[in-house]
Amino acid sequence: MITNQRGSCGVVYRPYHLLGVETPVSILCAGLLNISTGSLNYKPRVDLVARATRDIKAGTTIHAARTKQETALLKPLIVPATAATGGNPLPLNMAYGNRIKVDVPTGTILTCEMVVPPTESNLWTLRQEQDSEWMKEK
Repeated sequence: MITNQRGSCGVVYRPYHLLGVETPVSILCAGLLNISTGSLNYKPRVDLVARATRDIKAGTTIHAARTKQETALLKPLIVPATAATGGNPLPLNMAYGNRIKVDVPTGTILTCEMVVPPTESNLWTLRQEQDSEWMKEK
């Protein structure tokens, strides 16, 4: 967290998240347009999920593309948030490092049931906790 000299304001610095777009937009809204960037209603609204860019065979382990030349298996897609379970779309970051259970045709949105869940994962555990709290109020 980066704070100003007085320590009265701070920014959580995550340069990889939305390619650094969030901070300047928040500053523009709050500082120049006098529009609040916060809310008491902080439920998840959208998920970043993935669509297969080509056929994916069962047993394939999903990895992020590391270079511009390397073609990613999955293309990011923003959709309304749902619980990460069953036939619902799987959040993209939950796919990485995991194996595909079934053949996935090109153009298909990856779902939770298409991926072998890890036996131990803080990310998957936290998402389940988030979904159980969020789904209580729906």
